[in-house]
Amino acid sequence: MRTARLLGQASLGLLILAPALRLNVFSAHEAFELRRFLYGLVATTLVGALVIMTLSRANRERQWVYGVGGVIMLCLFNWSAFNEAGQFAAPYVGELLGQGVLPVAMAALVIFLSTRLSDQQPFHVLLLVVSIAIAASHLALVLQRPATLSPETLPAVDDLSAALTNTPDVFLVVLDGYTREDVLADQMDFENHDFLTELEDSGFQVPALSRSNYDSTYASLSSLFAMDYLLEPGPVTDTEMASVRGVLRNGGSAVDYFRSAGYEFNYVESPWSVSACGPTVDKCYPYWTLAETARWLAEFTIFAGLTDVGSWTVSADHALDQFETLRNIAATSKNGPRLVYAHIGLPHPPFVLNAQCERWDNPQADTWHFSTDAASPYLEQVRCVNHQVQAFVDVVTRSNPSAVVVITGDHGVSLHNQAEKPATQWSPDEIEESTAILFAYRLPVGCPNTGSAQFELVNTFRVVIDCLFGQNLGVLPGQQFHAVQPHLMSPAVTEFPASLP
Repeated sequence: MRTARLLGQASLGLLILAPALRLNVFSAHEAFELRRFLYGLVATTLVGALVIMTLSRANRERQWVYGVGGVIMLCLFNWSAFNEAGQFAAPYVGELLGQGVLPVAMAALVIFLSTRLSDQQPFHVLLLVVSIAIAASHLALVLQRPATLSPETLPAVDDLSAALTNTPDVFLVVLDGYTREDVLADQMDFENHDFLTELEDSGFQVPALSRSNYDSTYASLSSLFAMDYLLEPGPVTDTEMASVRGVLRNGGSAVDYFRSAGYEFNYVESPWSVSACGPTVDKCYPYWTLAETARWLAEFTIFAGLTDVGSWTVSADHALDQFETLRNIAATSKNGPRLVYAHIGLPHPPFVLNAQCERWDNPQADTWHFSTDAASPYLEQVRCVNHQVQAFVDVVTRSNPSAVVVITGDHGVSLHNQAEKPATQWSPDEIEESTAILFAYRLPVGCPNTGSAQFELVNTFRVVIDCLFGQNLGVLPGQQFHAVQPHLMSPAVTEFPASLP
């Protein structure tokens, strides 16, 4: 009996640990992953404690409580296994039974059997073996990923702070998947002129031919912060991906320049690992709190189908919170200059917000791909973003009028399923569509390298630093690349033909 109790305790502990390990999408070697793991462990421990306390009221035999409790935790946080079994059976028993009744019935049967077998030692041995296998599989995924590396930077920057007298706040606001005015007009019959005119009236320049240099977020934003083409054509190695994460989370060469001028790096975190605070961020506005981590853990449970918790759709809600945070930062007094960065997950799908930034019952809500069929809900989210951006600009203009502001997309849209064929076969129009971005920036009058109708995203900080700090970084010639998303398949980069104007 004592052995069974110890085995049950070990199984329960592993089944509490496993979901927290599962949250580590990339690596356990950084502050971001460690924070998310610890929050996840607290959440699963609370769930486990609740299960144990409830079962203890029904039976005082500890081995029974640990055995049944372990099975409940197993079923709860590995609900996808029951769903997959139901989907496999659906063609034979019908969709309602297969995807509705059968998963619940299987889990109930497993829990019922555990109540009958949990006083037997072989049951606890089997449960421990299963628990070890689950925890080990999650741990292996964590350990096989390399730690984030510090990227190569531009030559060392001298201390600029003593020589500078004008150090305005700098805001970089990245709007995921926000395309350019001409693409909106030509492909979606949408006129964005009024919004852009409002920006220009607030002192912004809006180049007519702005482009990202990669068509994927991770490659586009890392090159923005590195101020160089960080990923060359070919397969992306684990070491290169680790370096990319280092730039995305800590700021790379661009932030080195600002820190040398006495700036504080403020980071408004998003739900994605690609935009999470690194250990060198001066001030983090975190997304991954205990409450948000608990919401994401619910994705692994039976409750995922009942609510939006844990799904990517929560990014739309958080995007509105990010805009509010930006407005609060802009309106708040400061002790020194700040570089403020926020990567906002709109107007990128899923399409869950209407033009008034309210959730709506939309048949496209689960659509993750840009397409001509998804133009209408995409435009609803563009209108929502426009309202939020204008509200932020109004606050900056009123409370922080000298601030430098950059508002940009990170990549364009792919309305014609370009990603389903090799990048070398894309037409010039398809290439342009996938890299055309909104870009608007407000700099002090007379800055060099401004006023051109064309703008490459990789040059953003080069232009800002040359303007504010009197440097001579200059601008890089435009190049465009297709970067395969690392969460879809092995990441690789292909250079597009140099056929764009």
